[in-house]
Amino acid sequence: MESSLLNHVKSYFTEEVINKLGVNLNESPENIKKGIDVSVPAILLGLQSKNKEGLSGILNSAKNMLGNFDFNDVFGNFFGAPSGTDYSKFETQHMLTSIFGERFSSILDSVSSYLGIKGSSAAGLFGASLPAVVAGITHKGTNWNADSI
Repeated sequence: MESSLLNHVKSYFTEEVINKLGVNLNESPENIKKGIDVSVPAILLGLQSKNKEGLSGILNSAKNMLGNFDFNDVFGNFFGAPSGTDYSKFETQHMLTSIFGERFSSILDSVSSYLGIKGSSAAGLFGASLPAVVAGITHKGTNWNADSI
């Protein structure tokens, strides 16, 4: 049975967002949906595996990166800048490395192989999923306290 948090986070991925991700990553909407079904729970599990100090550090980084983020438009920033000019994509990948450590590269390889998508698409799906996960666990940026997450 899926958790309400998982369903809440996945609810950000409307058909419109899935189609935009598909165009942005040059993947089919079906592959995007499958990728979201993998990336969202993986990020949640990665965060769950952190101790309080590690989770607090990640949340502080997320708050700094997403402090002015419009959580009502979770993907506006992802689609808003031309490819290669959006520094937040680099920061997102850095945060994902903080969550998964040195395993992140092998996780992306495994997801890419499992779904039959490009490695860059797997990285893009994890990058797009991170703001949705953060929005879900922080109640759209209103609660950044690691003790209550």
